[in-house]
Amino acid sequence: VGEYLVDIGYSPETVYTNSQTRFDLNLLTIAENQSVTFDDIWVLVEKTGQVFFAGGLSKQRFGNTGFLFTFPEAGTYEIFVRFSSEGNTLAETSFDFVVEQNTEQLTKSTSILETIRAILRGWWR
Repeated sequence: VGEYLVDIGYSPETVYTNSQTRFDLNLLTIAENQSVTFDDIWVLVEKTGQVFFAGGLSKQRFGNTGFLFTFPEAGTYEIFVRFSSEGNTLAETSFDFVVEQNTEQLTKSTSILETIRAILRGWWR
């Protein structure tokens, strides 16, 4: 983005619904690949116009500036980030982020519902 490179890392490599995802955010110069001093980052996570997260992050004194997020739905989200220093925008960008359905949790939910149904059927007899 201009003279800067917005570096966004995340873990795990494949992101699933209802599982925590760690995002690490950094701003680098393209020319020297050096970290740029910034004060805060504005982050917006949305999907088809629905906002799932919006908030500011202060730069950490040490380590990476980042956050944990749990995506509630599968699909493609748009993540917007803006790096600022002393109230001035240094760089901003957005990107699409794909989240897969957590099939393990669907299986657990189905099993729980089946158990509840069986209990209720036995109770009503």
